[in-house]
Amino acid sequence: MLEAFLWGGVAAGTLLVGAIIAYVARPGPKLNAVVMAAGAGLLLGSVAYDLIEEALKLTSLLWVIASFFLGSAVFVIGDLLLDRMGAAERKDPNGAQADGSAKAIVMGSVLDGIPESFVLGLTVLQGGINQHTPARRGGHIESS
Repeated sequence: MLEAFLWGGVAAGTLLVGAIIAYVARPGPKLNAVVMAAGAGLLLGSVAYDLIEEALKLTSLLWVIASFFLGSAVFVIGDLLLDRMGAAERKDPNGAQADGSAKAIVMGSVLDGIPESFVLGLTVLQGGINQHTPARRGGHIESS
């Protein structure tokens, strides 16, 4: 438990270091966009890698590839539709808020929320959120 606390402190400390650097250096919008894109790509890559590895244990390579590309296509097409509905003009590079499309907000929420909720629901259904959490059975807690 101490090790988890220390690693959590290191991770939180990097957030503080990043905030101090951003406050002192005042990076421009381009650098900010590059850093955010790199972080998002790394996060998506690590999550996708873990999910694909797990999927390969349960089903064939062909199903995993087909599902991966189908999901990618849904997001690309959804993003194009959101841009056409007004999501692309919602904010300008200087951060000023423009009028947003209510339909674009709903579609974005659906595009993000349904797959995430589906995965979370399946995870809860299979009891796989945290393998180290004691299981509650018969009114008392048992260690697994």
